[in-house]
Amino acid sequence: MSIKVKSLGLVKNEEIEIKAVASIEANGMKIDGIKINESENGNYYLQFPERKFKKKNTDELITTRLMYVDNDLFRKISDVLISKYQEKKENGNFEVSEIETEKQDVVVTQSNPLKDQSRKTKAMVSIDVNGIHLKDIRLNESNDGNLYLQFPNRKNKDEEYVDMFYPTTSELRKQLTEEAISIYQEKLLAKEFDESAQEQEEGERE
Repeated sequence: MSIKVKSLGLVKNEEIEIKAVASIEANGMKIDGIKINESENGNYYLQFPERKFKKKNTDELITTRLMYVDNDLFRKISDVLISKYQEKKENGNFEVSEIETEKQDVVVTQSNPLKDQSRKTKAMVSIDVNGIHLKDIRLNESNDGNLYLQFPNRKNKDEEYVDMFYPTTSELRKQLTEEAISIYQEKLLAKEFDESAQEQEEGERE
């Protein structure tokens, strides 16, 4: 199984740290907003999507990573995206690449209930995709009582919220939702609540 580089856009302002923004896809999960940055000494490095929020009743700003990657796979993704950035910068385009991975599945690894079950968000969910670990996914309850997954989002240039990573098919979304609900219900019955998840849920998004 492989991870595909789906897009890579150069940043027009060459004076800033961010040089390009890329997206990848693995097993039906697309991840947008991966930044290729240049350090002060001229080295390139990747910055994966992050979420910022304020702790409840404080002005303390918390930044949390929305994903992390197994070491070997991180090096592979980093090498490929940086080389594709350099290729596009020189040639105006790049050849789509695939990154081979040892892990070949998409599974829900956590679905931790919040202590306050009266709120819209019932649990904080994590998903593993071919060695890429995605966090801060919410299991929410709709007005008609149905549970669904809400993926982390951000505002685009049109001030619209767009998901930073998400399933590309309805079948995969349904599968992940069912897995998250099953784990959530099991932990809820056992009263296994995650206090850190509660804190993140109550934080004010920036």
